[in-house]
Amino acid sequence: MKPLSPDATLGEVPDFPHDLQSDQSTYKGRFLHFLSMTDPRTLLTSPTRLALSEALLERVDNRKEGWATVRVADYLDARQRVQCIVHPESKKPILMPFRFSAFVPMNFINLCGMLAPSQQTPARAVFWQLSNQTYNVGFNYCNASGKDGLPLHELAMGYVVATCTACGTSYQLGKVASAVSASTAAAMFLKLIIPYTAVACANMANLGVIRFRDVLCGITVQDTETGEDLNGGKPSAVAGRLAVAQVALSRVMIPVPLMLLPPVLMNFLFHPANGVRFFAQHRARLYLPVNVLTLVSMLCVALPMSVAVFPQRTVVPVSWLEASFRGQTNAAGHAITHVTFNKGL
Repeated sequence: MKPLSPDATLGEVPDFPHDLQSDQSTYKGRFLHFLSMTDPRTLLTSPTRLALSEALLERVDNRKEGWATVRVADYLDARQRVQCIVHPESKKPILMPFRFSAFVPMNFINLCGMLAPSQQTPARAVFWQLSNQTYNVGFNYCNASGKDGLPLHELAMGYVVATCTACGTSYQLGKVASAVSASTAAAMFLKLIIPYTAVACANMANLGVIRFRDVLCGITVQDTETGEDLNGGKPSAVAGRLAVAQVALSRVMIPVPLMLLPPVLMNFLFHPANGVRFFAQHRARLYLPVNVLTLVSMLCVALPMSVAVFPQRTVVPVSWLEASFRGQTNAAGHAITHVTFNKGL
């Protein structure tokens, strides 16, 4: 499709709305989609502006009179605001601090606390891990799938397990690092991996508690051609394990650009080796702005980069599933060869 002018209308789009959507079958398409979801500028949207955006989308989706004259730029702006603010199933606005678009500003404070040199004591490390997990539980609750979200008892259990795991891991590694000579490479390595290890372990523990039913009992799968549930909607344990495994890998990847890359980069720039480096010579003046710029840059791409690794709906051969799912035909009379399922958050 040729690029459209800023003033182009929806009626001029050859294949609407497909031509205005990111290709979710490719990593690039999924990355761009989630990157737009984390745009912090949408946090400034007023209730009146949100209502106007929802009305415009409703008008276009239902092909009401005049929909084809809507500018493409206005449609894309309204769609982004609604996707960033409104829960896709409950249709209610998500609390501002827990929106995808609030990921950068809300996590910046916790990230600075966990990576700051002054927090390398066990007590301070525990405090920042507790703060981080408290925010995570609010984020998980507000963005959970389903109209009613996660049951509170599951959410509470996940919070307790994740917090204990993060604080315990951080505290124990902090004690080990304190016992090692501060000038040794081992001590520097331990201090580098403490925040990441604690958060990664907590993410896995939280996921294990919240999604344990999917692992044990499974999730429903659908035919890729007709969308109908297989086996009358009975769950597949194999599909459940595949879905949780994909989410687990994404959750372990999210802290990598946030908690491993910034310290490595700052150490490379500001610690002299084989001569005096430019940044090391100007440390007092440049360290803070370079550090802040690095953290913000990583925050902007960490979530989209990790979540986009796997598509939201996974497609696998039916032969991967239990025997009871094989050898079936769909409503169209065709043999079912592939199934799809939602991997969840």
